[in-house]
Amino acid sequence: MRMSIRRRQVFIVMTAAMVWVVCELIVALALPTEQPPINTIDPRAFIERYRPYIEDLIEGNTSFIAFDPTLGWSHKPWGSADIYRANGQGLRADRDYLKSPPPGTVRIATFGDSFMLGSDVEVEQTWQAVLEGSESGVEVLNFGVSSYGTGQAVLRYLNEGKNFAPDVAVLSFIAENTRRNTNTFRPFYLSSTGFPLAKPRFRLEGEELVLTENPVQSLEQYQELLDHPETELPRIGRYDGYYSQFEPSTTRWVDNVPSVKAARFWWRRATEWWTDQSGGTGEIRNWYSRGPGRNPLLFKTFDLFHDEAIANGSVPVFLLFPIHLDYRDAGSSGEMPYGWLVPYLEARQYAFIDCSQVFQSYLEGGHPWGDLYAFGSKGGHYSPVAHQLIASAFHDFLEGNRQNPESSTS
Repeated sequence: MRMSIRRRQVFIVMTAAMVWVVCELIVALALPTEQPPINTIDPRAFIERYRPYIEDLIEGNTSFIAFDPTLGWSHKPWGSADIYRANGQGLRADRDYLKSPPPGTVRIATFGDSFMLGSDVEVEQTWQAVLEGSESGVEVLNFGVSSYGTGQAVLRYLNEGKNFAPDVAVLSFIAENTRRNTNTFRPFYLSSTGFPLAKPRFRLEGEELVLTENPVQSLEQYQELLDHPETELPRIGRYDGYYSQFEPSTTRWVDNVPSVKAARFWWRRATEWWTDQSGGTGEIRNWYSRGPGRNPLLFKTFDLFHDEAIANGSVPVFLLFPIHLDYRDAGSSGEMPYGWLVPYLEARQYAFIDCSQVFQSYLEGGHPWGDLYAFGSKGGHYSPVAHQLIASAFHDFLEGNRQNPESSTS
């Protein structure tokens, strides 16, 4: 009888253990793969995947991108890679520009990320080159840099762009920029990044916009990161909106259990959703957040660009760029995820061009939205068709501004 009870107990324990293992396997398979593990980082293993790129950067072996102590990264003067070429000033162009525009020339300087750079098309196919080539007496300088956040683009204007005395200063925005804007080391935000580099960011202290400088301001510090990631990663991540999910854990074996990972993952999602729904003023990482007042950090950054451009004698203009995910997810409503930004720009009477409106007549002509992107419905950056439409819209904006200087939106 005793053996029978003991065997039954062993059977129950083994069955429960097998059920638990199967459940853990199911949970492990169901966990979102794009999310980094929470509180499980091994600093050395984490940084090793980025070692080849960082070593190339240290040794000067990159062909197009160069280290920049202030901006994080920029373009190497006269650098080139594939279809990308930079002039001697680090702009995407085949010629250098005078520091001041020639007499009678309207100079436009454009700042932003890879969409402003014109990734996936040749330099002559970018809207800047198309506009410059079709307008006599107009220069369009392309200061766009891949993977830039809004703050980096504004800093490039402040550090470099304003010195070229542009008549018009243009800042682009895609909804995903709101994620980059709270990040100081790109791999914390996007583990698959091709730019495993540190960057500056703006943050809010109360109502005040404060610049947190690039935490890696020399190539020697990148070497220190490779040699001592266990001390450097926490330092670099101090003001990073994503670093908390990478902080080393004192109970690593527990944190690696799939059900624990899942619980923490969904708890994080739930708290972010609640913050969004309650209209909290924290740093929103969901770029589909809607409603005026939901992103004070972005608004303050826009204000800074606008005010500095005015102070330096330029007309500030904001370009709103829809990415392919915006069209894919908009459905029949056609609502763009940055729709909450438009009322703010209108209320401030800021000049802006919403490119979803620019593309509207083209789409209403029976063209699929995939035609706007280099890889069709799979996305990528803008196609030559989209660049042509943007160039035409900016031409109309310039003409409208000449005829009616009070006009501020499009």
